[in-house]
Amino acid sequence: MIQSVSIRNFAIIEQLDLQLQNGFMVITGETGAGKSIIFDAISLAIGGRASTEMIRHGQKSAQVEVVFALDKKQRTRIFPLLEEYGCPEDDLLYVKRILTSNGRNRVFINGSLSSLRAVQEITTGMVDIIGQHANYELLNAQKHVEMLDIFADQTSFANQVRFQVGELRSLYREVEDLRAKETTRAARLTALQAQLEEIQLADIKPQEDVSLNQILEKMLNAENLRERTTTAVYMLRDAESSVIGQVSTIKDQLRSVAYLDETLEKSLAVLENIDIELTEMARDMRMLAEQLDISEEEIEQLQERIILIERLKETHGGSIEGVLLAVKEIHQEMDSLAAADMRIVQAEKEASILLSQIMKNATLLSRKRQKHAKIMESLVEQDLMQLGMPRCRFQVRFQFYDASGQEVSSVTQAASASLTSNGLDNIAFYIAPNPGEGFSPLEKTASGGELSRILLAIKGALIMTDPVASYIFDEVDSGIGGGIAEVVGQKLQNVGSARQALCITHLPQVACCAHHHLKVAKQVKKDRTTSIIRYLNDNERVNEVSRMLGGIELTSRTKEHAFEMLKRNRPGV
Repeated sequence: MIQSVSIRNFAIIEQLDLQLQNGFMVITGETGAGKSIIFDAISLAIGGRASTEMIRHGQKSAQVEVVFALDKKQRTRIFPLLEEYGCPEDDLLYVKRILTSNGRNRVFINGSLSSLRAVQEITTGMVDIIGQHANYELLNAQKHVEMLDIFADQTSFANQVRFQVGELRSLYREVEDLRAKETTRAARLTALQAQLEEIQLADIKPQEDVSLNQILEKMLNAENLRERTTTAVYMLRDAESSVIGQVSTIKDQLRSVAYLDETLEKSLAVLENIDIELTEMARDMRMLAEQLDISEEEIEQLQERIILIERLKETHGGSIEGVLLAVKEIHQEMDSLAAADMRIVQAEKEASILLSQIMKNATLLSRKRQKHAKIMESLVEQDLMQLGMPRCRFQVRFQFYDASGQEVSSVTQAASASLTSNGLDNIAFYIAPNPGEGFSPLEKTASGGELSRILLAIKGALIMTDPVASYIFDEVDSGIGGGIAEVVGQKLQNVGSARQALCITHLPQVACCAHHHLKVAKQVKKDRTTSIIRYLNDNERVNEVSRMLGGIELTSRTKEHAFEMLKRNRPGV
């Protein structure tokens, strides 16, 4: 509920700090005293349209602050939004809006600079302004289905259907996206398969590039290598004074005398080893020279192998390790692409099962809504009869559509293509104020006090289930009087018993039904007109109701009448 309203330099209000009570509060005063300005200020604070004309003449800025007391449900809804918009959490909600003469305005939520969008979202559903000039949700056909669900106590079920429809749309979008990329996936799969086959066919081994380059260099230098090794073999073994022959001669010289000295024995042993190693070396070089008969074709084959390996390396990370790792990565990507095709089938199956569930739930929800819609229609029409509109008819209209978009007569004929987040129902409130006239949408029918009474009747039906904590009724008594005015007052009193309700009235019958009475008056200070407001005590209420009954001059008779009206309509009596 609204706990307090503070206004600075707004229209003709210079300064106002008003604590609001729970229950039904009536605001009275002379015409032009500034009664509606208070409601305009509240509307501005919660995100209403701003204008520099709202700033008090001669001032550079205007300021309005509204403080809300929050119940548990409101805190549960609002705290995540406060966190999202970077505003501090508090058991109270402070909303301040400042207008400046240059057309700029600032919004603060719990002391933190914020945005108009934030305050509109956070205060949604906290205040309902009902009147012929108000921009209230009750005349928004998009909100009618929510109101019916609240009345029918089907909000939880409706949210379940809304969630399921959201899941279904996500599945449809997923399938659509996957199908849109089928050609791309197929091309990619073909390319990956070709890469995989090329790598597998190449059968590359670790470090093969190093070894092949070594072999190629050897092949390219085969002639030089053969010539050098042949010469080396000749000098080691076949020459007249070969190295091996010289070593043999030295061994023969030492063998006959080696026993005489230990050093000579050691030298002889070294020479024996040298002789063996030189002989083996000569043999190995001779075999190498004999093998170095390499054809150009062999060289070309080796070069082609090296080129293949280098190309694969360049494609897959610059190394053989990268090529070998690419095999694993290609397999993974191919599995992922194949899974995407499988996911289409799976998602379509999930969507089909979910759609079947939604159609059952949406049909059941529609039947529950239609059942309670009849009850709601009856309650609203009963209230309209009491409010002086005995022939006014109220209707909650349901519309259903087939696959081609043509309207059908029942929910069982509605096609799944017509599903929305609200299910299969397209719901709007319709009204027929006068006999002989057909039903028309609520937002296009009636005006002024007639519209306000229709809205009051609807609110009367919703009062026990409507989550809105504060109602503001502007000009609800326009065009009525007598007994009907008293009924309106009693209806507002009933509303105030369950919610905070503020109402501007010119009718004493309505004023007498209030839990609290505020009076607005104009005063002139230093040649400037300003508006003031205050609560009236019991004696002051008698005088104010007397004024409303009989004009400026108060007589004992009008005071007695006023006292009797207040006594008769006092809450609780």
